[in-house]
Amino acid sequence: MINNKQKGFTLLETIVALVIASASLLILIQSFTGGFRAKSTIEKRLVLARTAKNLMSDFDIKNTPISTTSKGILDNGISWTITTAPMTNNTNENHQAKWVTVIVEDPASPSFFKLKALKTILISENTR
Repeated sequence: MINNKQKGFTLLETIVALVIASASLLILIQSFTGGFRAKSTIEKRLVLARTAKNLMSDFDIKNTPISTTSKGILDNGISWTITTAPMTNNTNENHQAKWVTVIVEDPASPSFFKLKALKTILISENTR
């Protein structure tokens, strides 16, 4: 008596299973590397945002001309540009308002961060 019962998998079933497992593993690996890349980009932008905020808070608006542009490079290689421009519709005589724009760029990556704020200073009665 001959028994034709098959035990195990055929070659085709094994190949299909390997293809499915390989595709699943590839998708999983790509999601991890994409997450690490996104984390790195976010960390770089956070450093640039903190740098721009520090430059903006250290900027002395009283001792700068109405319109000016200053540039420089920090010790960590980040370049910065600060531009001031007068506010065109300033209606308060006791205050001088300027737009201050800070742009910081990391030359090692295509990342940049732009921070723009309106700063005002009180003009004392003695300086008019």
